[in-house]
Formats: sequence, structure tokens, C-alpha cells
Amino acid sequence: MSIRLKVARTEKEFEDFKFRHKVYVTERGKFSSGCGCSKNIVDQFDAMPSVANIVAYQDDQVVASMRVNQDSSIGLPPEEYFDFSGTRASIEEQYRAEGKNGPMFVSGSMLAIHKDWRNRRNVIFALFKMAAGVMLDWGATHVIGATSEETLGLYRRVAFKPIG
Repeated sequence: MSIRLKVARTEKEFEDFKFRHKVYVTERGKFSSGCGCSKNIVDQFDAMPSVANIVAYQDDQVVASMRVNQDSSIGLPPEEYFDFSGTRASIEEQYRAEGKNGPMFVSGSMLAIHKDWRNRRNVIFALFKMAAGVMLDWGATHVIGATSEETLGLYRRVAFKPIG
């Protein structure tokens, strides 16, 4: 079973982000499903010019997705949930002290994996690998992210360092 990864660019690929609703609401019960509203889970960060929505397909079916954002004037998605200002300031000060150009912050968020694919490392690692490629292409130096307790172990296994 081969998996194909793409950065969403077409109308159909963006329409595939209804997949987020399926994973977060239907499968995991994370948000209210009784609102009768759109089956899309999107926010202002999906509309930023420096966003890459990565989609993993098996044949024509979406099995996973992840969003990567470059820092902007409105910040990064994880900053909606956690105050990273102290960490940012410390890193920026370190760069100044070393005479380097400022750091480039990015984030990965909205990781959604179909329940039948969650324990298949190849899908998660393929998403992370593609996300890392996008981040490196943008010149990223630091990744900021927010996670739940249930997924913290996954991020630790791929060398993320918890700060709070």
C-alpha cells in the first residue's frame, strides 16, 4: 500500500480538508458536532500566504494531513493556546548575542490521521519528513507547537523538547 503526499494546491485538495472534521469531531469527539455548521475545520492560519497543507493519500482517499505555518504578523497557531513569548525572547537574545540574523519560527499543527492509520509509523514519519522539508525550504530554525498529553510521547520520540 503506497502513500502519496502532496502540498494542497488545487480546489479538490483543499476540499479534502473536510477530513479534519472527520478525524477531530467524528472519530475523536474533540469538538462539538451538534452545531449544524460546515464540515470544514479551518481558521485564519489556513488563509495565510505562508502555509503548506500537507495531505497524505492512499489511492484517492485522504488518510492523514498536517498544516505547516511560517511565522507572521498574527503569530503561529500554537500561540492561540500557549504563551511562547518567553521562549521566543530567549532564542532571539541568543541569536543577537551570537551576532546571527534572527531566528525563523514555524509551526506544525492540525495533525489529523485516520483511525486506521494512526499506529502506522510510516504515515506519521512521512508527514513529518515532508513538513521538515517545507520548513527547511523556508529557512526555519525553530519549530513551535502545542500538543495534547495523548500525543506528547510521539513528539518526544522525534526529538521535540517540551517547554511547558
